[in-house]
Amino acid sequence: MRVRETFLFATIATVISCGPKATPPLVTSTNDPDAGTSSDVGVGAGGGGTGEVVWTWSAGIVAAWRVDGIINDVLALDDKRALAIGGGALHLIALDTGAVTKAATFEKGTPAALVHAGGRVLAWGNHGKVAEAWSIDPATLAVTRLDLPDASVGAGPKGRFAIGVSPDGTRVVTCSDDRWPTVRDATTLAPVQTFSGADGCNSPRFVDDGRVVLDRVDSRTAGRIGDVTTGKLTPVKAGTVLPLPGPGGRSASVEVGKVTISARGKELVTHAAGAFSQPQWLADGSALVSTARGSLVVLPAKAGGVMRTVEMPAAFRRTTPIPGTAKLVFQAGPHRLGVIDAASGAVVTAQGTNLRDVAKIAVIDGTVVSGAERLRVWRGETILAAGPLAVAETIDVDAGKPALYATLDGVFTLDMTSGEAVAVGDGASSTAADRHEDRVLFDADEYVRSRDGGVADDHWFKRKDDFFVTDVDAATGRVAMTDDNAFYVARPDSDELFAFHAFDCQDPLYIYLERGRDRAATYDGVVVHLYDTKTRQALGGIELTDDNIEALAFIPGSHELVLVGESLYLWDPYEQTAVAWPLPAAHGLAGVTTAAVDPTGKQVAVGFSDGSVLWATLDGVRTRAAVVGADVFTSKARPALRCKGKPMVTTLGEVRGPDDDD
Repeated sequence: MRVRETFLFATIATVISCGPKATPPLVTSTNDPDAGTSSDVGVGAGGGGTGEVVWTWSAGIVAAWRVDGIINDVLALDDKRALAIGGGALHLIALDTGAVTKAATFEKGTPAALVHAGGRVLAWGNHGKVAEAWSIDPATLAVTRLDLPDASVGAGPKGRFAIGVSPDGTRVVTCSDDRWPTVRDATTLAPVQTFSGADGCNSPRFVDDGRVVLDRVDSRTAGRIGDVTTGKLTPVKAGTVLPLPGPGGRSASVEVGKVTISARGKELVTHAAGAFSQPQWLADGSALVSTARGSLVVLPAKAGGVMRTVEMPAAFRRTTPIPGTAKLVFQAGPHRLGVIDAASGAVVTAQGTNLRDVAKIAVIDGTVVSGAERLRVWRGETILAAGPLAVAETIDVDAGKPALYATLDGVFTLDMTSGEAVAVGDGASSTAADRHEDRVLFDADEYVRSRDGGVADDHWFKRKDDFFVTDVDAATGRVAMTDDNAFYVARPDSDELFAFHAFDCQDPLYIYLERGRDRAATYDGVVVHLYDTKTRQALGGIELTDDNIEALAFIPGSHELVLVGESLYLWDPYEQTAVAWPLPAAHGLAGVTTAAVDPTGKQVAVGFSDGSVLWATLDGVRTRAAVVGADVFTSKARPALRCKGKPMVTTLGEVRGPDDDD
């Protein structure tokens, strides 16, 4: 049964300006084992791997440091091995090579966290709303489900299934939906103390052997301290300094702008730290570390220690220390892992791939630009250039020009040969950008700005704060927006506004403009609907029967759209026909996150949650695709443009912000 998604794991790449550009034959090499895999060769070509012309290739599918399944937690066993849980399985990672081996599966339930406890590895998780625990033998990696000694009470606090370990390793504190937060014996899991009445339990930890931090009550409190002996919960005021126990008798306290480290009662370091959130100790006790904006902040635990920053290859999701070392295992994106040496700054992880999920993608003349933790330029299965750390909100490419992209830090161009980035905007947050010939449109805070032949119009269109820009089309001068209730397509030059509600009368999600034409598509992860923004008409839509639509793109020069789920679909909304090509098996375990078609309408690129990319010619897709009918998709009728009783503004004057001409 399919579930309607109200929030998509990834956004959809905007499609780029049209124009009659010749596409030269693409020559690729498939000899690099870390780069990816070519599919069938193209028309008239021989076998792959010898530089022939191909109709499709995949890149960035690197076995090392990649877990099949979204990683829930990671734990280093020793300096050579780590464990990861993901996709309902236990994976073993070799910390020297990154080789990933599926070690075991879990009987019933989904593990959420791994800890060293009671001389073993303990996995804590859930089966539905019921807590589950498993024991993992560090030597054999055998997994045994454990029965909890205490019965479910059917009443727990809001939060998540989580676990923390005491400094001496003899106790754990657990969170779940079916039990109050509980301190347990690490070996038997027998309850030692239960904290009934806790408001929440998300990231429990021990302050010392006798106290635990359980939850955040409100904006005025940092959480509640639970006394293990008495079971009493005490609110702690926000800003209260709580100790963070470390190895070898070390301890740290973190205040706003200040970190104090001590060893056996003697103060070693007092340092103004600035942002030092969620710190943790290195396993050897040599430093306290924190993550911030894609960097690792390291504060040595010694007198006179000076804080330093180590740039990471990606904004990571979690880090875990490696026993006996100054190294950490880190997770980048939902599937990728790596190791960083906090002392030297050296990083070991997968090479030749995106470490995060691909948020945006663009393709032109056989070259793909993927936006993950940074922009990368691919041709064939190899990377030609890589830009600076930047998560793209949109990417636009045009023949003979640098790639244009927008981030929350501004608008930039990227030299597709050198990877050099140059700022176009002034650093203001931008979520939409488009280029047509010499004109560039992009949003920057409350403005949509225009650069036309080098002439800047910073006040081209100003919106009120209630309206969020999702897309712009430089060729037609259209701006797509949403508020909490409706979709809007504005033409500021002619003072026009096309306003309409979502086809299901729910809150609006995504709207995308077709470049250089008067169509737009709205999308909620299940149903796509088309609109003519000039005549202000709905044109009907499509819903797949047994597949979700994870990405879409208009095909320039045709009526068709590319839709991507478990297969790639070419949909003609006017003929109400569709063909489907199953995605390569290599991508089967990673979700689709984004798609784009090149300006000629001849090539398509798809990005995935594991950081990999797929390129294909649309002729190749059509040759291999199968015609599908009513058992695969349903044509949706034209929806009403207005939902009874739901608010919506109808004139551009109600959208415009004040003082546009200042």
